[in-house]
Amino acid sequence: MTYTVEQIRQMGPGPELDAALAEALGKPNVRRFRSRYVYDNAGYVNGKPTGPVMGTVDVEEYSTTWSGMELVVEEMHRIDNGERFNLALGWFPNDKEWGADFDEWGVESRAFTTTAPHAVAIAALLALKGDTAHE
Repeated sequence: MTYTVEQIRQMGPGPELDAALAEALGKPNVRRFRSRYVYDNAGYVNGKPTGPVMGTVDVEEYSTTWSGMELVVEEMHRIDNGERFNLALGWFPNDKEWGADFDEWGVESRAFTTTAPHAVAIAALLALKGDTAHE
């Protein structure tokens, strides 16, 4: 799945955004299976190496739940031991929206939406997309 920055910014919370983020976070073989997205559970579980494991796992609800948002933050820190991807998250009461940013080398990863998990998911996907441009 390849998305432009504008397409990412326009994504609503839910399975499509979650699947795109799972793929960007390095989940192996993200795909649609019946009515949900899954990835192969091979190599690690919750960011910890496990060796080869058979089967698939549902893509987490990164963009719709606070527990999913927590997983995004943990995965982003796992990628680089917390050196580049530091989350700034804030509530803007006048605009009634959440702002999130994983500021990395000046890459524009800011996102503003009505829920924190959605904002964090978009910001993470934008930061990871920008990170691949530097490799």
